[in-house]
Amino acid sequence: MVIMKKPAHTATADPLFGGSAISDRILLAAVAAWCTAMIAAPLFDSGVIYGFFSSICHQYPERSWFLFGRPLAVCIRCAAIYGGFLIALLLEMPAKTGLLRWAVALTAVEFVVAHLIIDMEVVRALSGLLLGLAAAGFVAQGFRELTGPLARTSRRDSFENV
Repeated sequence: MVIMKKPAHTATADPLFGGSAISDRILLAAVAAWCTAMIAAPLFDSGVIYGFFSSICHQYPERSWFLFGRPLAVCIRCAAIYGGFLIALLLEMPAKTGLLRWAVALTAVEFVVAHLIIDMEVVRALSGLLLGLAAAGFVAQGFRELTGPLARTSRRDSFENV
């Protein structure tokens, strides 16, 4: 009988989603900064932040949450997507194709219903939250694959190959 040993834990293995510690920390920091920026816009009345997010979101005040009398830098659906994405990273939710399919379908149905029949803030928020929760594992997996060679290559090796 052959008994296989569990591989020793390395500095770059398995902290979030079973991947590179460096990649996962970079992604988590970037998403946290993104979410902080959408909240910072009304706090600091920052036209620069609002301008940045205007290329991503319609920013209609009637479809946005407010903080201190000013709308967030993104609409309710976008804020919920980004918040759900951050929560999924913190909870280390894995990529699940079935969940993503349901989330995309629900968001599409909600979008059509909101524009043709009735628009409900809570439904927009829930569909966005579910989409963010479902998408995070796939983005993290892709980010890990893109940055994996960087995390596995030592600094010295990268200069020697130039």
